[in-house]
Amino acid sequence: MLKYTEDSRTIVFCFLSLASYNYYWFNFKNNLIFLIVSLQSFQMSVIVHNCAHTYPFKYTLLNDIFFIFLTLLSGSPTSLYVPGHNKSHHLHLETEKDMMRTTKMKYKNEFLNLVLFAPSVLPDIIKNERVYMLKQFEKRSKLFYKYLFETVIYHAFLVTLCYLNLKKTIFVYFVPTLVAKYMIITLNILQHYKCDPNSKFNHSRNFTGSFLNYFFFNNGFHTAHHISPGTHWSLLIQKHEKIKENINPSLIKDNILTYIVSHHVLYY
Repeated sequence: MLKYTEDSRTIVFCFLSLASYNYYWFNFKNNLIFLIVSLQSFQMSVIVHNCAHTYPFKYTLLNDIFFIFLTLLSGSPTSLYVPGHNKSHHLHLETEKDMMRTTKMKYKNEFLNLVLFAPSVLPDIIKNERVYMLKQFEKRSKLFYKYLFETVIYHAFLVTLCYLNLKKTIFVYFVPTLVAKYMIITLNILQHYKCDPNSKFNHSRNFTGSFLNYFFFNNGFHTAHHISPGTHWSLLIQKHEKIKENINPSLIKDNILTYIVSHHVLYY
């Protein structure tokens, strides 16, 4: 049923995320679980990103069901990735039409550029999503009805959780998914800040560490992804190997955490 057998990892991590939410709901005071659930929610956002480019299943019905599942795990309708990511970021990288362009950040302090990036671009992202979906509504497109259905299911789920336990809903579900959204947006500045959007190979920064790329589905091989966004995540390593000689060595990093520390914490 899967287009690529490697997506069995995707499915396994989705159910692990569901299990963690469930465990945290019944073990609410465990602070370590909050961190794990937040990271897994970020992982779900990465999966949504991957699925927005390449559907995992061979059958439309299975994809639609899976996207609803991802909507609940990630905390927002999966269809929203189309206007904000596919139609904006990929088509208009770092230009005025890219709602997530990193050129908006002009603080002298690089730490501020990092931590304030998400709240700085979020208003434009939301506005772009609203305008795009309104146009889809006017066209009565399938994407709009898919977005509408996902939105209704998500809010019904959220209301149900609030009815069961408001405090747990906020801290077990809503806050971790909010943290995940912050992380997935912030990842954009790590991957594109001070790169050359006009270059064929130097428009993105790559993080090649095996740990990151195992748990986050080769998201670190970002140059290859932008050159061929329809390529399945499992094939990005091979594509990276073919083009890495053309990429400026300064844009290939092993560890994303050491990069953050050296370029956004210790750098002024």
